[in-house]
Amino acid sequence: MIDLEQYKVIVEAAPNLIWRSNLTTECDYFNKTWLAFTGRTMEQEYGFGWAEGVHPEDLDRCVSIYLDSFSKQESFEMNYRLKRYDGKYRWINDRGVPFFDNDGAFCGFIGSCMDITDNIEGQQFRFMAQYDMLCNISTRQ
Repeated sequence: MIDLEQYKVIVEAAPNLIWRSNLTTECDYFNKTWLAFTGRTMEQEYGFGWAEGVHPEDLDRCVSIYLDSFSKQESFEMNYRLKRYDGKYRWINDRGVPFFDNDGAFCGFIGSCMDITDNIEGQQFRFMAQYDMLCNISTRQ
């Protein structure tokens, strides 16, 4: 059986950006991968500090999806842009799931994020190659 220390080692070493929120909806944990990605400290990310890194065009939608899912205690998945340590925005796929204590009481959410920028940009380039924006027609028959 895995003890708490082993679990912590696994979460900290995970290649995904991992976060946790509590019953107040505020985030209270980010793994080392998250902190390395954003270049921020745990204290800066706490609460809703993480939202400072979300692209302004994505922020309202991102927070709305999160809070709606939180109130329903339902899983969610969304894509948004998050600022990386070098100031560049990267597309993130964020999946959040509710977690419960041993008695079945709701405790908050745990989330896992992946950088999907290469996939998103590939789709955009493929669209541009197959669609003539000037003439507003497909270049593929």
